[in-house]
Amino acid sequence: MGWIHFKNTNPAYKVQALPEINVKANNTDIADGDTEPSTDDYTDFGDVVVGNNITKTFTIQNTSVVDN
Repeated sequence: MGWIHFKNTNPAYKVQALPEINVKANNTDIADGDTEPSTDDYTDFGDVVVGNNITKTFTIQNTSVVDN
């Protein structure tokens, strides 16, 4: 994700980076657009018997950069 740079001396106009997140599980980043289940990143839930539970933890990180 990059910044849009332009020359403007008016401080009222400020361009910020677009929002961006990172999703990870099992300490593994899940790539944007990933459609393949994997046991490495906990996206393959395998077989689960109806009535049973499975628990997996995913972390969502805000990776946007704000220019102060």
